Amino acid sequence: MRTELQARADAKGTVKPALQDDYRLLELLGDPLGRAFREHGLPHDATKGSPLAARNQSILAHGFQPVSRNTYEALLRPTVALLLEAGIAEGKIPRFPQSNAAD
Repeated sequence: MRTELQARADAKGTVKPALQDDYRLLELLGDPLGRAFREHGLPHDATKGSPLAARNQSILAHGFQPVSRNTYEALLRPTVALLLEAGIAEGKIPRFPQSNAAD
């Protein structure tokens, strides 16, 4: 992974790993959170059609596209699982309001 990241360094040698890279690196270093990221269904490869790719194009991240209910649910479940894995007590995890709006 070092070679992969070094290939993306800027002119000053600075590397800015993306979210996927961060969790992949954690997993390679033996951190349980990196393993949990993969095991709970958040892909390391955020290809088109993945919940993370949809999130990246949404107002939640870098874009302006609305997020569908399916995408929201596909991201919420593994996110809650990661928070629990990180030691956050279930009662401390925010509950998001339910919407009756159509997708």
